[in-house]
Amino acid sequence: MDQKTDNLTAEDIADHLLYKTGQALAPGRFHDPTDCFILPNAVETPEGVRILRTPDDVRRVFEGVRAYFESCGVVDLVRTVVEAKFTSEDTIESTHVARLLKSGGQAFRAPYPAYSVLKRCDAGAWRIASTTYAIVDSRKHNEAFLAWRSKDDTADA
Repeated sequence: MDQKTDNLTAEDIADHLLYKTGQALAPGRFHDPTDCFILPNAVETPEGVRILRTPDDVRRVFEGVRAYFESCGVVDLVRTVVEAKFTSEDTIESTHVARLLKSGGQAFRAPYPAYSVLKRCDAGAWRIASTTYAIVDSRKHNEAFLAWRSKDDTADA
């Protein structure tokens, strides 16, 4: 999909970024997710905030979340856009729900919502500027997003 998005809806754009980042989390696949993010980038969970400053920071978060999924037997991550809307010509606010599945399609635990801000960058590409995950039933899942925080990541309010 060409990310020059003149004829796409906000939901199309959000769904495409979920697909691309999902490829980086899928077991047995490798897709570099760094081109989906604006840096610096804020990742927030109920446990705190992580500021991603470099492509390596992005990769480390994806490696940590993928390792968490593997340790729990999660084989699929199904994310569905609930709502996405343009708040300006170059900004989309999007909410999606994520479901973690084990083999046979069995739910691992309750779905959780996430809220993202997407920004159109130079050359028309859309990227994720920040995401807040509302994972209220798994400290370990939240910690997977926040692992490798540097001392400079003091936005733990």
